[in-house]
Amino acid sequence: MNVKVSGDLEDPGPVEMQVPSPGSSLSVALGSGEVGTCSLAACMGAVRSKEYWRAVWERFWLEVLLVLANFPHLVIKVVIMAYGAQVPFRNLAYYRHVQGPPLKDLGFEIIPELSESVQFVSELNLYANHLFVLMLLSLSWFRGSAHKTKMYAVYVAMYILNCLFIGHVLRFFTYISTSLPGPAPHCQPGAETYSRPTGVKIWYRLSDTSDLNCGDLMFSGHQFQVMTLTMGVTHFRHGLCDIKWLRVLAVCILWGSVVAQMYFIVGTRNHYTVDVVVSAYFTPALWFALQHFYTTKQYEFCKRFFKFLLWPYFGRKVEQHLEYMRTKESGKEIVWLVPL
Repeated sequence: MNVKVSGDLEDPGPVEMQVPSPGSSLSVALGSGEVGTCSLAACMGAVRSKEYWRAVWERFWLEVLLVLANFPHLVIKVVIMAYGAQVPFRNLAYYRHVQGPPLKDLGFEIIPELSESVQFVSELNLYANHLFVLMLLSLSWFRGSAHKTKMYAVYVAMYILNCLFIGHVLRFFTYISTSLPGPAPHCQPGAETYSRPTGVKIWYRLSDTSDLNCGDLMFSGHQFQVMTLTMGVTHFRHGLCDIKWLRVLAVCILWGSVVAQMYFIVGTRNHYTVDVVVSAYFTPALWFALQHFYTTKQYEFCKRFFKFLLWPYFGRKVEQHLEYMRTKESGKEIVWLVPL
């Protein structure tokens, strides 16, 4: 099967965060504007060529340079999420938690409690969702169309990271405001593993399977993370993948994992149903609010104000690498890693 790709590409700038609007149609462009084809033989030949893998490495290296150029503010966000949200935020919620009988819950009446032997599936679904999203983002390294439309994996990841960062901070202020009795068995009165952190332990205790957390209920962090990554791929699906059947399949799989996560969260009694419901409408509300914010003058002001959180040296390296790739790939046929 031959697939024609055509169109003229006009690159507006090397490092601008320009991404296609959701639902827009994208044409895969060749540098010189001529029409090219991607047959089975052409694709397989490209995969076996050193030139193809050299192009893959160049796209990957561009993504690395983009990470380095944005490294200072990325580190701040990752540290607050990886340490703040996982250690002191949750430990403070555990410290304030008071054991008591679980509240009356509609979801508990509908969904039976899952046995301990299958409760790991909830975590497995979360990690599978995250891994699948990473695989979809990495497609931009193996094909030219994503980078030619400025759909860099790092940019999509930064949109997702911004939403996760703000959401987890807001989540802390939500669950620390009112402490609810935890519905999980290890949070119930008489639980042998119940041990609230106190003193300096709040700043270094990390929850694990032998010492689970209580108190961080409203709203569900697992549901928030799965929905945020799914929203990111859904929003930028046309830029990440211009093959319709693959795009539709990926989005359906991700939203299926979102629905499954709701079931597992309630079934394992890790959260009340209200935690899942609030997360289900909070996540898209935050995502679209941020997407609107990126188009405002206030966002442009924030970019100028926080410019010191960028590394100009690597920004110049990004521009140089983009110019090199633009010159080298001009007029060449665009092929997929797999046949179309």
